[in-house]
Amino acid sequence: MDQESKTEKATEKRRSEERKRGNVAKTVELGSALIILVSFIILNFISKRFINIFSDFMVKSFRFSSHLDLNFDYLKSIFYQIFVIFLKTAGIFFVCSATLGLMAEIFQVKLFFTFGHLKNFFERLNPINGFKKYFSLDYVVGFFKNIFKAILIVFIVYNLIKSRVFEIMMFIGREPAFISDKMVSLIYQVGIRAALVMLAIAVFDYFFQRFRYEKRIMMTRQEVKQELKQHEGDPLLKVRRRSKHLQLARARMMQEVPQADVVVTNPTTYAVALKYKPDFNAPRVVAKGARLIAEKIKEIATQNGIPIIENVFVAQTIYKTCEVNQEITPELYKAVAEILAYVYKIKGNYRELGLI
Repeated sequence: MDQESKTEKATEKRRSEERKRGNVAKTVELGSALIILVSFIILNFISKRFINIFSDFMVKSFRFSSHLDLNFDYLKSIFYQIFVIFLKTAGIFFVCSATLGLMAEIFQVKLFFTFGHLKNFFERLNPINGFKKYFSLDYVVGFFKNIFKAILIVFIVYNLIKSRVFEIMMFIGREPAFISDKMVSLIYQVGIRAALVMLAIAVFDYFFQRFRYEKRIMMTRQEVKQELKQHEGDPLLKVRRRSKHLQLARARMMQEVPQADVVVTNPTTYAVALKYKPDFNAPRVVAKGARLIAEKIKEIATQNGIPIIENVFVAQTIYKTCEVNQEITPELYKAVAEILAYVYKIKGNYRELGLI
């Protein structure tokens, strides 16, 4: 289908299916920028400690004595010290990098696991498919984004060094501690500026990727309708089922009319059939209807000798406030009791039912 025909936003079902396939809107730039930014901030705080630890190690390692035995145990202790120094210095960078990388992923795509993107793993190894990606819009945008990022970072480094060139020249002949402290400060300033540039580009790329993702998963109206049919069923079938259900309900209701004690009408629009037994709390509605259904109720009542009483107030009130198989409301007790009393008197069942 043409992209121009995809005018509808993706449904939640479509989004869920895309997530299961591993298709989500994200950028790797965000995690990288955060890692670099935080790494340089940490470096600024622990640089002196790092230099002192490394200096002590170098002094101890190269301070040889005549009685020093260069055996395997000595070399093992040297490697152990290197490992400890690594944990004390670089270890914190690894922990922060892993944490920030995970946080960046969770921020962008929430926490979910899927292996859907591995289904076409061997197809991705196809060199022809790999070659095609070099002509895709995403690749072109990524290429120019990296060029732009590199130019900005080189520009920042150049201007910073240019503004500090005389200060850098003063490093010549100074003690190592002074030089190392100034170099760390200079590296920190370069790193922070570069990281902020990368972060700004990452934020832009994140919104761009979201825009591209939303465009990619858009649906046509036909796809939305088809999904709605699959989720809720065909509307035509639903209408037919509802119609069939109403027909069956009406048929069952009409079967109860011959068992009613009275049918109350208004007289042309509404008709309600009532039934009362001594074990009922109140008279019960066994059928009700308007217009054609009302006429059908009256026809069945006539055929079965059920009295038809005209009472506009009772007929309209029961039709609007009571459902089939529901007892009438207390406000209607007196009016309905008078109607039933009249009906039972007509039938000659007044005394038999104990109503006097």
